[in-house]
Amino acid sequence: MGLSHLILALGFSLSFSGIVFGNFPETVSHKILYASQKSVEQSLISYLEALDVYGEHDFGLLRTIAINCLRQGLQSTDPYIRKSTIVGAGLIGSSEALDILSQAMYIDDPLQQLFVLSAVSQHLGNSADELLFQALSSPYPIIRLEAAYRLASRKNIKVIDYLHAFIHKLPEDIRCVAAAIFLKLETEEADTYIRQLLSSPKSTTRNYVTLMIGEYRQKRFLPTLRNLLTSASPLDCEAAIYALGMLKDGQSYRIIKSLSEKQNPDISLAAAQALLALGKEEEALPIFIKQIQEERCYAIYTARLLSKEVGIPLILPLFLGTSNLDVKINAALTLIHLGCDHPHLLDFMTEWLTQPNQNRALFPIFSPGRATQAWKCRNLILPTHPVERAKALSTLQSTEEQILISLLELPKEAYLSYIKRILKSQKTSLAAKAITFLSHSSHQQALEILNQAAQLPGEPIIRAYAHLALYNLTKDPKNKLSLHHYAQELITETLLFIDTEDGQSHPDSPYLRYQISPEIRAKLMLDILEALVSSKNHDDIRLLIQLMTQIQAKNRHILAGLLMKIIE
Repeated sequence: MGLSHLILALGFSLSFSGIVFGNFPETVSHKILYASQKSVEQSLISYLEALDVYGEHDFGLLRTIAINCLRQGLQSTDPYIRKSTIVGAGLIGSSEALDILSQAMYIDDPLQQLFVLSAVSQHLGNSADELLFQALSSPYPIIRLEAAYRLASRKNIKVIDYLHAFIHKLPEDIRCVAAAIFLKLETEEADTYIRQLLSSPKSTTRNYVTLMIGEYRQKRFLPTLRNLLTSASPLDCEAAIYALGMLKDGQSYRIIKSLSEKQNPDISLAAAQALLALGKEEEALPIFIKQIQEERCYAIYTARLLSKEVGIPLILPLFLGTSNLDVKINAALTLIHLGCDHPHLLDFMTEWLTQPNQNRALFPIFSPGRATQAWKCRNLILPTHPVERAKALSTLQSTEEQILISLLELPKEAYLSYIKRILKSQKTSLAAKAITFLSHSSHQQALEILNQAAQLPGEPIIRAYAHLALYNLTKDPKNKLSLHHYAQELITETLLFIDTEDGQSHPDSPYLRYQISPEIRAKLMLDILEALVSSKNHDDIRLLIQLMTQIQAKNRHILAGLLMKIIE
């Protein structure tokens, strides 16, 4: 044997000398581990062969293989594999995973650095904070701001010194967004910066920061907000009314009451909304009645904040009588929020959700000072560019899901029949959301709907979600076997991390007839894997290893993170 081989053998022996193995003989474990440095896939195949012989999992060995897989992924020249490696490392709370994330931060790719910041949020302690401080030296302002926000969320006041070093070099609009960082810190120095923004000559800056103070419930700024109520700028006034309402400032009641009588309908409605927050519904009601009679959509949608006893009689006749689609939509959403279960209302909303075409969508609109909101129906032309198209569809689905969630807050007698219609609508993402909701409902009618969904012909994704819901509810081994089957089928054509995959359906796809986007498949696959990881069962661990051996390499690194999570 040559000297180089002796050195290699010695190095191999020393590199594994500190590792404690479990149920496999040490020679077998070393052989498998050595193979993992060259081919993770081959080492896992050898692991499964050893498992058949020795019967019990060797968790120490699996953990080391998973870490090797992640370390190799970070060295890949493929940006997708590096990003999926970061996602996989983010699933684990170990020091090794944090070390991998720290190395990833040094790669000069702003998108990759954003993934690292997202992943490190799962970690606590000084080491995670050090990584966030490391990100503050990034050449990209967006990375530095994101890291600063996450440090501020952890109440790490040391971040202020870093912020002052570069915050004034940014455009004012960006500095305005950074107000959230200083509001999180809640220190005298941070508050000084907020007050500087509140005295900005730009009304849009003052408006934005004032709204954020209300959203963050920061009572320290009450005196400044009260002064803004008398500002000549309508934007200042409207935002201050909103913030003081959010803060339930009784001291401002009289001036808010007087502002509700203003001719400016946006100021008047914002004041009425604040009066509701202060418990003065009777005094706010005349403003609502007047503006609802004028069919102002902002007032109609804000009426969802009224009590059920007052709001439903006020809005229901408008919904039933109007021919204006925007008015009808806002009235319907308000009634659903108030808990109205009128049959015409439920039919209208279900019909809207299940419409097969995608040429109309709801978009949020805001008053000039952004104190009140409404919805507007617009024609939607889906972009041809895959990325822009995916964004548009995501916005559309998000709005539909918000409506569905409101429907599902009604009594079950009201929503169950409509869920059945949604399941048959070929709106797969929406149907999946409804099934997920039913998975938290153990009543018999929900189980019956789930069992029916599990048998739907030609709907593979819905059937899979139904089996997942049934397993989560009943822990029936038969449903667990179905999940194993779906996992093995889906993994062959599903990227667990959606980045560069073509979003268009392929002619040979078995899902061509249905609205199955890559994102829906990935979400289902991850939901199934999460259920299997939670069970920490011998067979589930074996399945996860098998998936890592039979799939394209791009998924392997996320699965490595899940493998570490299941054996922790």
